[in-house]
Amino acid sequence: MKLPKLTLGALLLLGLLASGFARAADKLEIIALPGKTDVAAQDVAADVMIAILAVSQTLRGDSDLSRGLGKAQLAPDAKVVSYDAGPKGGGFRYEGYRSGGVTLNVVEPSRHGDPGRRLTGFLQFVNIDGLRAQTAFMIDYGYSTKGIVIHDLQAMPMTPVDARVVLRALPLKAGQALLEQRPKTIDALLERTASQAQAMPLPAGDWMLIAISPDRMLPGDRLEIHVGAEAGKIDPKAPAAATFDDTNFPVAAMPWKASGKPAIASVFLHTDMHPKRSDGRRLLGTMPLTEGKK
Repeated sequence: MKLPKLTLGALLLLGLLASGFARAADKLEIIALPGKTDVAAQDVAADVMIAILAVSQTLRGDSDLSRGLGKAQLAPDAKVVSYDAGPKGGGFRYEGYRSGGVTLNVVEPSRHGDPGRRLTGFLQFVNIDGLRAQTAFMIDYGYSTKGIVIHDLQAMPMTPVDARVVLRALPLKAGQALLEQRPKTIDALLERTASQAQAMPLPAGDWMLIAISPDRMLPGDRLEIHVGAEAGKIDPKAPAAATFDDTNFPVAAMPWKASGKPAIASVFLHTDMHPKRSDGRRLLGTMPLTEGKK
């Protein structure tokens, strides 16, 4: 059953009901009402709530899949594949991140038995510094008045379609020194660049342009900086920016000389998840660097 895109509020995982699953089946129709996208926690089937919480707990490497708000367990032959879960995962840690929202794209019957559901969507996590991590998931489970039994759970990082970027200009020598001894976390890098950044427009001189993504992205996605007289344009002859990945938060850096002419920086995300499937570049933002004389 295909549903309209469904967004559960940021408090969904915090407002789980501890009551049983007796009314789970008839509550599903509430979240499928045409045109209704924002749904209060109390209007979501209890089994759906517990299943989503189980996904979040699995990503955090926690064996208590329901945090005492219901009963959730793995089937003896359960398949669990998470590409960044737990302390032995792929580098990302969910500690310090709270639930920022849930989107369900598909709700359909379980492929392992009846009654049961198969949910597909993504979770969004945010931390106190405004960093975001979006994770796609699929969970297939059976349910009863006693709880849910998970048969299949898969999750992987996801590049947000509304990915953000921060662009800062540091004096060249300060920027070079910062990159040579780069902070170990993306939070610290954002803080350090903010403390040393020059307000724009920039005066004539030598600068280090640094673009930072505050959104976790798929491994391999990278940022590109292009500077020219027109916003959103790519100069194929321009030197490529140095790119690196701080635990899947891409960063790009490029030395640039302000000569007094008008210049605009355009920051692109190079990703395999490009919505239009063109050359893989998605324009994230533009910033006038210098005004100069036209």
